[in-house]
Amino acid sequence: MTEHPDYDCPAAGFKRRCSKLRHGCPEWVRLVGRHPQKGEPIDVYDCARRWTPVLMTEVTKTIQGVIATTDEFRKEVREREEQFAALDKIASLLNGQPQRLIE
Repeated sequence: MTEHPDYDCPAAGFKRRCSKLRHGCPEWVRLVGRHPQKGEPIDVYDCARRWTPVLMTEVTKTIQGVIATTDEFRKEVREREEQFAALDKIASLLNGQPQRLIE
């Protein structure tokens, strides 16, 4: 576990060092995982405000992946609906029944 070098605390108006405030600061958090941009394992205590841009980037990448997967699923469902409609039409023609519209 590593810690970043000491810096001025944004919550204290940059007038005090984080090393003086970190034990009582609710924004001083432990981050464990992989760095989303570098892929390196991380295990650090640091200010949540300093990691906000990195975490926002990771959330954006995740959302883009979910959107792409949802779009692929929508296309697959639409193709299956079209196939079913064609089969239903063929079945109704073969049975001499009136056609049903599936939409």
